[in-house]
Amino acid sequence: MYIRKLNLEEIRNIYEQYMKKDFPANELRPFAQTEKLYQNQHYEGYGMYDDTDVFMAYAMYVRPPRHEIQAVLLDYLAVVPSARGTGAGSIFLQEMQKMFRDTDVMLLEVENPDYASSHEDLYVRRRRMKFYMKNDLNVTGVQTCVYGMEYKILAMPIRHDPSDHEVIHTMSRIYHHLFQPEVFELRRKEQA
Repeated sequence: MYIRKLNLEEIRNIYEQYMKKDFPANELRPFAQTEKLYQNQHYEGYGMYDDTDVFMAYAMYVRPPRHEIQAVLLDYLAVVPSARGTGAGSIFLQEMQKMFRDTDVMLLEVENPDYASSHEDLYVRRRRMKFYMKNDLNVTGVQTCVYGMEYKILAMPIRHDPSDHEVIHTMSRIYHHLFQPEVFELRRKEQA
């Protein structure tokens, strides 16, 4: 298996062929925004291929301008249907951690199980959390609401294990780069 950086046309093809099926419409950013971020060097896509060049998985990242903490936001990660259950997702995340060795932390949003709409939704959300935690991502004390969707923020420390304050500050920088301020809210989880 190998991973390579994708060009804009490859990202567009993955968006049309896979992302529209792999993610709900309300979680998928318009491609025009992705294209603008890419052209400003704040968006990267990576593809994972087997030894016979068969496409297996993809990951899309937001790479905001450099700041005190250099972070990337894992925007989308998915394994194509034919490669699911093979461990490709775990391998991909582990390899990406090595590829981003110049980065302090990889952050990502995962749907908050506390806001599941059904037993099936709760099962899927918990399964995702378990997958990411198995792959060295830690649940931070930070939660967010973006366009009405509730998320927990997870962190994969690479060179730095950020405090919740640093996660909020970093995610705020990223979100201000992606959204209008009225569409998101960041907060620390209240301690019980």
